[in-house]
Amino acid sequence: MVAALTACAFFLSLCDKSTAFTNYHKYTTIPQTQRPFRDASEIYNGRKIKLCSQTRQGLFMRELGSIRNEKESKVESLELEKEKVPTTMTGALRTFFIGNNYGPILVVVSIAFLSYVRLCKISPMVSLSDGIICACSIVFWWFQEHLLHDKLLHSDFDWMGKTIHQTHHNKPYFHVSIDPPALVLGWLWTVHFLLRSTLPLPWAFSATIGYATAGLFYEWAHYIVHTKVKPSNSFFRKIRDNHIRHHCINEKYWFSFSIPAIDDLMGTNPTVAQARCYLEGNDTEGIS
Repeated sequence: MVAALTACAFFLSLCDKSTAFTNYHKYTTIPQTQRPFRDASEIYNGRKIKLCSQTRQGLFMRELGSIRNEKESKVESLELEKEKVPTTMTGALRTFFIGNNYGPILVVVSIAFLSYVRLCKISPMVSLSDGIICACSIVFWWFQEHLLHDKLLHSDFDWMGKTIHQTHHNKPYFHVSIDPPALVLGWLWTVHFLLRSTLPLPWAFSATIGYATAGLFYEWAHYIVHTKVKPSNSFFRKIRDNHIRHHCINEKYWFSFSIPAIDDLMGTNPTVAQARCYLEGNDTEGIS
């Protein structure tokens, strides 16, 4: 089952990459008849001049780079136009669970599979210790998401994860933001096997179920605050307001999602005035 889910996620990721490459190739391929600098003699500032091969190659590469940049911008604009950001809860649920990204629904399948194995194959008895282990794994996720967001995705050193996250920040605030299936399932099952190597088998499954449930809620919370759906309660309004501040005011603060109060505990929930003061390089007294 694990191998099947992972293979499915990997295949879907390859399909997405293949589509993206096809679109890129479509918009960047230059017909032979439109290639610049085809002859050794070129018109430059109204004069016909003879260009050496090295000069012609340099000019060609510069022109080709300019054309590609223009085409890539068009591709990105077309992709953003195609991406319909949900405006209603029904549309948001449809996009999240049965849209083009299969990560969330595969997590739901994984949770159902883990629950089946725990209750039907290992033991139908659920003790208090199982509940405690499950709750601890959820609380662990709350602090983990803040720590990883702060120390890795906004780290002082450059690495692939930071670059990908910066791309997310560079997009318009309202967009569809869901982690790819390969990342979601790879992370989930890696954690599961680590837990199996350190905990008794029933506890390992209970901990993974709690961890996966917390992860799914995080995916939903991060996704929904980037849509145009207006939160219906104060809890999600708080999550949305904090994340808008993180994106639009100062990305050094407001790292939590599942429980906004974690920012208070970690000292990353300043007032808007304080965060702006820090960003402008003024007096930072009072900012923890």
